[in-house]
Amino acid sequence: MTTYVPKSSEPMPLEQILESAVLINWSNLVRGAFPGLIHVEYHTGEERFIDDVRIWSSTSRGYWSLVCHCSIDPDLSCNLNFRSGYEDGNFANLLSAIMKHQREFPQQQAANTNYLVQVGPPSVGVLASAKTSINAIARSRQ
Repeated sequence: MTTYVPKSSEPMPLEQILESAVLINWSNLVRGAFPGLIHVEYHTGEERFIDDVRIWSSTSRGYWSLVCHCSIDPDLSCNLNFRSGYEDGNFANLLSAIMKHQREFPQQQAANTNYLVQVGPPSVGVLASAKTSINAIARSRQ
């Protein structure tokens, strides 16, 4: 797995932004001795924008726990519900901001379709790239 780092003029694809958000919040989303996996499951609506996101965590092979569910309103505001023990202000704020600004990022998804992004444990280099990507997006919003 490699995290996409766009050139300054090239916008990052939305799927890569979601992956980077998970990577920089890894320790809050995955718990346990197993290295863990995260699934970002999302649905695109008629206008090809994400209208529903679920984050799943696996710390034991074959067992998945719902971390949070985010339903997105037509105005792109995010209604987040975290499962007990997973509440995290940083990840919640980041996911909400990504959903609110999703129209600004390239999307290649089809309308009315379900998608899945599988994210494995980040290496030091991948984590650094994810942080750089998210920071670049944050700077461009200032």
